[in-house]
Amino acid sequence: NGIDCINRLCKLCNQNVVESEYYFLLCCSKYTDIRNKYLGHQSWPSLNKFNVLMSAKNSHLLYKISKFITEAFEIRTVALNNLMIT
Repeated sequence: NGIDCINRLCKLCNQNVVESEYYFLLCCSKYTDIRNKYLGHQSWPSLNKFNVLMSAKNSHLLYKISKFITEAFEIRTVALNNLMIT
């Protein structure tokens, strides 16, 4: 996508990891509470879990994924705005 890796690191946690879709959905500690709320407690994220979520056809699961993404983006927007202010 033309953006250097260093500029794609997650700015919301201190794990120094590229903020990929996988990382956003299953790993970033900033979203742990809402991840548990909508996607259930997970012992360890995996590519299998990511693939299951990304290929979901069940309307109830799709609703939960969309709620997670919506709330996570709200959290992300506020946190990034706060970083720009300080």
